[in-house]
Amino acid sequence: MKFIIAPGKYNNHVSSEKIGQAIYSGISRALPNAEIATMPVTDSKYGMPALVEHTVGGQWNELAFFDAFWNSKIGRYLITNIDSQDTAIIDSEQVVGVDLAKNKSRDQLFHATSYGIGELIVDAVTSGIKNIVLCLGKTAVADGGLGVLQALGAKIYDENGSLIPEGENPLISADRIDLEDVTQLLGN
Repeated sequence: MKFIIAPGKYNNHVSSEKIGQAIYSGISRALPNAEIATMPVTDSKYGMPALVEHTVGGQWNELAFFDAFWNSKIGRYLITNIDSQDTAIIDSEQVVGVDLAKNKSRDQLFHATSYGIGELIVDAVTSGIKNIVLCLGKTAVADGGLGVLQALGAKIYDENGSLIPEGENPLISADRIDLEDVTQLLGN
């Protein structure tokens, strides 16, 4: 079994290094044959993908996507090699991070969507990448990932059978989800 330990600092009380050492110690005692890597977490704009790129290398793929409030943005994800397979490392915070929620009304927050994360996943999948690591952090959305599913092709319907449009938080009124296109995209 393999573990990557990449904790952040605990407020201003305990450093990420000390937290990492404690987790490493616990895992190594419980699973002495485990492969364990401990890495400091970065506070860079691209979070965990930047840390992975710095540690093991990779190539950035840049594209346009919609943020949590349906604004068009340019972002990127990392393509790196893990266990001899191309792997996309996607950071949710750059797409739908909580910093985007500053100065937003309650109504705007209520309608925030994770659709943009799905756009990055679709780009990786249609580029032939089969392994995707999604780094979840502090986000401005509470749609249960349904926006991601919409970007992947899911059709989400309300209780009246009406299709919920992309760009809205579908969790609010979702009643039925058709995953046929998602299954086709992801190959079962």
